[in-house]
Formats: sequence, structure tokens, C-alpha cells
Amino acid sequence: MIYCVRAFSNYCNLRGIIYVLVVVNHRTPALHWQW
Repeated sequence: MIYCVRAFSNYCNLRGIIYVLVVVNHRTPALHWQW
């Protein structure tokens, strides 16, 4: 994640955050209500 942000700056940072949130929400539905 850190390498991704350094390499692609805002584009990768935005997509990385969205990807992580989606994966976390799918794996642990309880966290969906916290966002």
C-alpha cells in the first residue's frame, strides 16, 4: 500500500483505499456500518 501510494500518488491511493474498504466490508459485514 505504501509503495503503491509512492508510485502512483493520488490515483493509486484513491483506488487502494476503495479496494481495501470493499474487501473489508465483504469479509466482515459488521464493519460496513462503521463507515
